[in-house]
Amino acid sequence: PRELSGSVVQDLKRRGLRAKAVAMDDYDFEELPEEKDVIFVVATCGQGEFPADCKDFWAQLQSSDLPSDWLEGTNFSVFGMGDSHYVHYNEVAIEVDRRLGELGGRRVKDIGLGNDQDEDKYETALEDWGPELYSEMGLPVAARLRLPRHTGI
Repeated sequence: PRELSGSVVQDLKRRGLRAKAVAMDDYDFEELPEEKDVIFVVATCGQGEFPADCKDFWAQLQSSDLPSDWLEGTNFSVFGMGDSHYVHYNEVAIEVDRRLGELGGRRVKDIGLGNDQDEDKYETALEDWGPELYSEMGLPVAARLRLPRHTGI
């Protein structure tokens, strides 16, 4: 997830936004309702398990003490990284997406389901999902990277 979330961060920065990638367990959970826009890039491990670096976050997100309007002012999108050869394909992303909606978050884009079995792995689905998400968010087209002109010697 780190490489893919880093790619999403770079896409957002090229569109003029400030963005950062943080492991879910390294994020201050209590600040989540203060966020305007959040994009989750999450993997499913083994037979539907949460990765080690997001188990505490998930436990807090499941708390029955959280009101149904807890994320009322937060826009969210979820992209999953799974393997369709497993029974619980993208289970973690599906559960996170469901729970964020239950807590009143506004889903900007339907969940993206990256598949390790695709030709370009997860990037295959991200190539379509990312630009569609950015469009839904009202973001400008990414600035083109300018490479130095090659001069022959």
